[in-house]
Amino acid sequence: MNSAEEIEVVEDVGHKQFEGRIGGTLVGFITYRLVDGTRVLLHTEVLPEAEGKGVGSHLVRGAFELVRGRGEKVRIVCPFISDYLERHPEEGDVVAN
Repeated sequence: MNSAEEIEVVEDVGHKQFEGRIGGTLVGFITYRLVDGTRVLLHTEVLPEAEGKGVGSHLVRGAFELVRGRGEKVRIVCPFISDYLERHPEEGDVVAN
């Protein structure tokens, strides 16, 4: 498997998730629910073959970049993303108050 540095993050609106892909292969995803136009981030999952390679953090960062680029906000339910934000408070600008 390639490095997590090469992860591409895209939004699959139909499945309500952000997907992380390396070389076109799905390696992880963040599921969400839309509430009043805000994405409530529910769960982050990294596929077993990609675990321990930093995929989860790259996936969160990429999802935040997509949301930030559209001037939108998220709400966090997922414990992994909450932990990520504790380590990277500079990313908190995308979190709705």
